[in-house]
Amino acid sequence: MIALGRSSTSEANNWRRFLLFSGILTCLLLFDDLFQMHQIFYPKYLHFTTAVVYGFYGFFAFWYLYYFKRQIKTTEFLLLVLAFGFFALAIVSDGMPLISRGRTAISDGFKFFGIVSWISYFSRTCFRLLTDRMRVFAIDVDIYEGRPDNERKT
Repeated sequence: MIALGRSSTSEANNWRRFLLFSGILTCLLLFDDLFQMHQIFYPKYLHFTTAVVYGFYGFFAFWYLYYFKRQIKTTEFLLLVLAFGFFALAIVSDGMPLISRGRTAISDGFKFFGIVSWISYFSRTCFRLLTDRMRVFAIDVDIYEGRPDNERKT
């Protein structure tokens, strides 16, 4: 978001919002998993069942994907699809009564691959945004200093 700080274009604002809500979704999932809020805090203090909490997360994820579909389409979105797929498999495998032994290990394995895919997606997306912005900034500097593109210092 720092790299997008100077620009006031509509596209830069859309990317800022995308990164902001991506961070919010990431923090929600992080704190829920870290402190097991869906199993302890929400049911005990807010009287929400686990199904309601998962429903909220699902709604927020679908809203996120719909609202930012233009930004997501321009990225390596297969990593994001993999992340959501692995997270869904973790939730499904965690709730399956058919698997008694190793259910937690299977669920945690899917969750691990989801986290790796999630981090890979956002690392690559932010790296691309930063390099694109640095390229634009370098062109702005060259124009400001009066040097044509072919006479740039290397």
